[in-house]
Amino acid sequence: MKVYLDYVFLINFLFDFILLLGISIVLKRSTSKTRLLLGSFFGGISGFLVLFDISSISFFLLKFLLGFLIVIVSFSYKNIRYTVNNFIYLVILSIIMGGSLYLLNINISKVFDLYEMNRLVYIILLLIVGLIVTLVYSKYICISRQGIINKYKTIIYVNNRAISLIGYLDTGNNLIYNNRPVLIINKDIDIDFDNKFVFIPFVTVGGSGVMKGFLVEDVIVNNKLYKNVYIGISNDKFCLYDADIILNVNLWEDNDEEINKKDNSEVKEK
Repeated sequence: MKVYLDYVFLINFLFDFILLLGISIVLKRSTSKTRLLLGSFFGGISGFLVLFDISSISFFLLKFLLGFLIVIVSFSYKNIRYTVNNFIYLVILSIIMGGSLYLLNINISKVFDLYEMNRLVYIILLLIVGLIVTLVYSKYICISRQGIINKYKTIIYVNNRAISLIGYLDTGNNLIYNNRPVLIINKDIDIDFDNKFVFIPFVTVGGSGVMKGFLVEDVIVNNKLYKNVYIGISNDKFCLYDADIILNVNLWEDNDEEINKKDNSEVKEK
């Protein structure tokens, strides 16, 4: 069988560059394009391993070592955890891309004769699909990670009842009522507040309005206690990373102010 070495190198080089670009997006790695190209160069060379008569175990070990070399060259070495994390995402993205291209290859072969199809056109098609799959998956991971980072276990106390919820910190929610932060609970959460409610005005990009709300004495967010917080009931059901309640950025600011006041009072006492 005739093997074109230039195509072997070029295909592996370009695909590895796409994978490394995906890693830099997902993990927010600050690296230069030069390092990514250099790492891709070693990835292109790794494609020549298929030309050697070596055992499956040796092939796996060499690919394993070259994988670590590629991520170290591309993103440098800071510590073992940093490097292993880069390598794991290289493997994950490789599997995602490889599976997608294999599926594409099967479907194309049903329509076209791959031997008669222009080789360059076929390679370009694979590269485009690989790039799209990697970027879409990387973006999805970034969004998912952001959602996980901003999730907090939240407990509100109403009528001596503790209600456990999933809270999401939305930097856009800085709503204040009577100088107290307002947390916005989902419309379908069943809470009995004895009809002791107030109407809380709000302004959004889409317009303005009012929502029903009530004051609770205690709210625990991520094991931190906040007192006298208003809970607003959303007029519409929201879907935000499976969250039940939208937290308020002013909670953290109020907490910092209380800490500062406490520190200042301790200083005065001394």
